[in-house]
Amino acid sequence: RHPAETAQSILRFVEEFELMNGLNISYEQALEAWTLLNKHIIKKHYCSDEDWIFLHIDQLFNSDSLDHLTKITKAKVNKSFLKGNRIRTVSSKEVPQEAMKVYTKLCELADYYPQ
Repeated sequence: RHPAETAQSILRFVEEFELMNGLNISYEQALEAWTLLNKHIIKKHYCSDEDWIFLHIDQLFNSDSLDHLTKITKAKVNKSFLKGNRIRTVSSKEVPQEAMKVYTKLCELADYYPQ
């Protein structure tokens, strides 16, 4: 998921869920957390012998992508949520170059090329 949308979603989550009311996090902090987490995954796990499957969030709402996931994992994937309404956080806020570099790499690993 695009880092700006993820950061905005984190802020919305903190605002909407009572259990999170005590958490004070800024947009910049949410972006930094997103960047550090995904850099860690790429550096420590993807480059290891472990098997990782990368999917962009938009691929999760595509039947063909879920069929591919089912084939790779040999697990049954419940597609019932494909018909549901999903609330998406959209953001066009600025994102640091480092976050965009990580996002581009994740999209590449997912074989997803946003327009």
